[in-house]
Amino acid sequence: MRTQIFLLGKTSPIPICSNQAKLSVGAKFVILAALISLTDSRLKNNEDFMKNFSPKDTLPSPALRVAQGLSFGLLLASAPLYAFNPNACLNSFQGEALKVCKLAINGDPKARYQLARVYGDAVNSRQVDYQQSFHWHRELARQAMRDNLLEPIYTLTMYNTGVMYADGVGVAQNAKNALFWFEKAAERGEALAMTRLGMLYETGGTGVTANFAEAQSWMEKAVQKENAQAKVILSKWILEGKVPAERTKAIQLLESASAQKSPQGAFALGNMYVTGFENLVRQDLIQAKNLYSVACGQYVLEACKRYHDLDTTGKLAGAPN
Repeated sequence: MRTQIFLLGKTSPIPICSNQAKLSVGAKFVILAALISLTDSRLKNNEDFMKNFSPKDTLPSPALRVAQGLSFGLLLASAPLYAFNPNACLNSFQGEALKVCKLAINGDPKARYQLARVYGDAVNSRQVDYQQSFHWHRELARQAMRDNLLEPIYTLTMYNTGVMYADGVGVAQNAKNALFWFEKAAERGEALAMTRLGMLYETGGTGVTANFAEAQSWMEKAVQKENAQAKVILSKWILEGKVPAERTKAIQLLESASAQKSPQGAFALGNMYVTGFENLVRQDLIQAKNLYSVACGQYVLEACKRYHDLDTTGKLAGAPN
């Protein structure tokens, strides 16, 4: 049995999709929740951005809630069925949330972040609306560029805007616009944006010419900034012969990514330990199980299956006796 080494594009904090990929509604919820989780994790020491709404503040009246439910159902089925209203929060928010809504409309950047967050948080918010979340992300990203707002949250907003363009969340997929916002965030030092630039330049897209030299350059910059996903991708490129480097360098990158609890890195390195991949690592099923456990704990289902196979039979399903 030939063991699949890499499982990229399925477990990234921000799901990685090809430029032509069509996302399910469920996948879009995952992307928005991941975006919100990412930005929240960067703001632990910046409570000014973290004013939490009371749930009742974002709940409209029962009658309006029914109407919004019907509208949202139509949105999921066919986006063009209702006219987009950037000031919709005036009609649906109450209390403190309504105050934030008005501040956002009047240009307050922190309030705009809050609206982008509330409309995009599929886990905690009752007002999820992809188009609204994209609108407020893009408005804030443009404002950050125009007014030279330098706090990390604004850089991440630029990155998030790029992700939404790249993956078609709340807006039609547009690789050229995604490239623009990834570049703006990368220029500010955001490693996530550097990684996505590398991926986009590798494959190209509508309005974006594939350029592997550019892809490698951005990926190496992301690795220098200790981005775990970039380490896994660069390792794959080395093993595929796309990047001239000693193959042991690929193992070092995967070990480093795994130490950062990267699910992709742990999965790939676990696969190598199962077989003693090309004598670059020794065969070690216990180490493979430990690495699969790391990936399984982050919802890589194939890693869970392989852990189970090793735990119950001492080999992967389909492997020769």
